[in-house]
Amino acid sequence: MRLPLTTANTYYLRKLLQQNLDRLTFPVLDSTGARAEPHTNIREILTSLYVKEAKVASIMLELQRLTMLHQSLYQASVRDYQDLQKTEAKIFGLLGCELQSSSLETLTLGIEFQFTHH
Repeated sequence: MRLPLTTANTYYLRKLLQQNLDRLTFPVLDSTGARAEPHTNIREILTSLYVKEAKVASIMLELQRLTMLHQSLYQASVRDYQDLQKTEAKIFGLLGCELQSSSLETLTLGIEFQFTHH
């Protein structure tokens, strides 16, 4: 099945994970206890968390939607930080990441991206 996440959204998700690295516990990927990291393939993370391929595809579509929502919320002239926090928490949860309890109120809310289109 083709990865429904665009390259730009995959980059955005990885950047969001990287910026919140100190606040997240990443999921275990296999029986050796290896943990996912911000640069781990997103499909690999999802297939370790969700058994059925249909569920993986569904989660990837939801990640695509949430990533675009996060981008639009962040770029809005009047930012709704509560919605940004909720969106980030949903993204992290779908990827099996746990937020440290002390960080629930202090999520990194912004990602500065500049994409060049050729």
